[in-house]
Formats: sequence, C-alpha cells, structure tokens
Amino acid sequence: MQSAEQLVARTAERVQLGDFGGDTFMIGLRALIESIERDARLDDATTAAVEATIGQRLENRLRVEAWYAAEGAGTTTRWRDRSRSWASRVPGRRPSAT
Repeated sequence: MQSAEQLVARTAERVQLGDFGGDTFMIGLRALIESIERDARLDDATTAAVEATIGQRLENRLRVEAWYAAEGAGTTTRWRDRSRSWASRVPGRRPSAT
C-alpha cells in the first residue's frame, strides 16, 4: 500500500492541482492507511482498488478547493442558506440553529 504522502503527491501530479486546503486531513488519511495495512489482508488487486478510491477522494478534495478559490467565499454563504431552507422542508427534521 502506498503511503499517505505518496497518494497525495501522485494525485496532485495527475490532476495538476496542489491546494488541498490545508493538511489536517493527513492525520486521518495516515490512520486509515495504517488501519488498512494492519487489519485488512488485501491482495494486490484489492489494494490497487482501495488506492484508486482514495485517489478519487483526494482528487475531489483538490477540485473542490480549486472551485472554492475561483468562486470566492461568498458562495459558501449562499449554499448554507439554501441547505438551511431545504432542511426546514424535510419531514421530521428540525432546522439547526446555525
């Protein structure tokens, strides 16, 4: 299994983006990979599939951060307003205070 650092570097190189929006996610990514290596006895094909899935998730993060950088912070407020409005219409769901 590739290390967290290898997966991050290869994904950034493949997508040609590098801003992950900080590196705090690396703690969880390292823990996930350590757990997989320790607990899941994966064959080579399954290891490759798991690495591909993690790479796809890292790519999503890069693309979201690129979108956010391009669109600006004002879009987040509009999204939150829409999600709050949507949540208030879901049967049995109470709108959150935030």
